[in-house]
Amino acid sequence: MQLRIRHRLIRNIVAALMQSELTTSELRELAEELSSGRFGRDIGILLQDVLFSVQEAEMEKTNKPTREVGENSIEAIATEIVRRRKMPRKAVVDLIVRVSPRFDARELMGKGTISGMLRKYFQTSAPHEQSKFLSILESGSAEDPYLRGIVGRS
Repeated sequence: MQLRIRHRLIRNIVAALMQSELTTSELRELAEELSSGRFGRDIGILLQDVLFSVQEAEMEKTNKPTREVGENSIEAIATEIVRRRKMPRKAVVDLIVRVSPRFDARELMGKGTISGMLRKYFQTSAPHEQSKFLSILESGSAEDPYLRGIVGRS
């Protein structure tokens, strides 16, 4: 992010917080959480989800399809890569949870096929998460050594 945009964004966030009805004590607690807790990450995830919802609503208004279908869709490409590399279910679940932390690994490990699990993932995940998932699958460059080994084999 550019420094100019970053400073403007920080000023706007602080101004909105100061105009809010939060008490001084609540603002201090928030400041502490932002500087040392996971609060910033949680806000980022929430903002991505809100932006995705807004984008979906805009696309529904214009009646454009939200997902490409057929053999050129991201879902079809990812499913083919997983099938071709014979990736175990656990490796696919680990990658999904890594890219989209809001997904529950225990739920994903439940019954059903890997194709069905990927279909459900691509129906409910944000486009940026889908792109990141596919990018890691295609490149085989997951940061986690376990996933890198699984994804990298042919």
